[in-house]
Amino acid sequence: VIAFNAAISACEKSQQWQEALGLLDLMKRSDTTPSVITYSAAISACEKGGRWRQALDILEIMQELRVAPNVITFNSAISACGTAENWQVALQLLAAMQLQRVVPDIVTYNAAINACEKGRQWQQALHLLGRMNQQMLTPNVVTYSATISACSKGNEWQKALGALATMQESKVLPNLVSFGAIISACSRNWQTQQVRLSTDVGNGEGAGVQWQRALVLLGGMHRRSVEPDATTYGTAISACEQSAELRQGLQLLREMRLQRVAQSASSAAWCLA
Repeated sequence: VIAFNAAISACEKSQQWQEALGLLDLMKRSDTTPSVITYSAAISACEKGGRWRQALDILEIMQELRVAPNVITFNSAISACGTAENWQVALQLLAAMQLQRVVPDIVTYNAAINACEKGRQWQQALHLLGRMNQQMLTPNVVTYSATISACSKGNEWQKALGALATMQESKVLPNLVSFGAIISACSRNWQTQQVRLSTDVGNGEGAGVQWQRALVLLGGMHRRSVEPDATTYGTAISACEQSAELRQGLQLLREMRLQRVAQSASSAAWCLA
């Protein structure tokens, strides 16, 4: 079993899901009983290969053979569903964990929230974030970033800012993904003319249109030594463009060049417009 486990784990690391399933089948034909470690590695291989249906098939086989899945097994299966944007099944697996008395960990919730983010289910993402606090699990930067991104994709910029504020209150430092999602939320909702900002990212409480908020957040990145990438700059430039703030957009383009950040397709197109 140990040799098979090592081989399947190697397939998982190299994203060779077909070979992993082949080895699993070979174990059965050679009368070698797979363990929970074996199945978990095979499910993880399917997850990395973007094969969520095969991952669920393996999980079902485990149930039939009465091999109890553990938290690693479920985490891999939930991640597989998240990769496929199948948030409904991801949440069903989370519920199944509780029925089988498998205690979710932070990886579990991160995987489930990520599935909701990909499925644009911001309400579910916020609900899961709340459940983590109830279960005394401390969200990390991955948790918050996925939640903020879910709110951004749902055009819920206020919820996204609320998650960012909670993140900072919890002493979790935002990263490029966190800031990028927030700036994207502001860009998507540029039509809002007057807003109030009450997070320590900015310069205190104030009002302004969404392009101004995007610039404040961009400045917050610099202060935290988080270097904006081409996508972040492109999103902020787009917010300026939509608000007819050409001067600010050109200033951001100059800043990109000074920082030697390669232009994204959107910023390059704006420069030519």
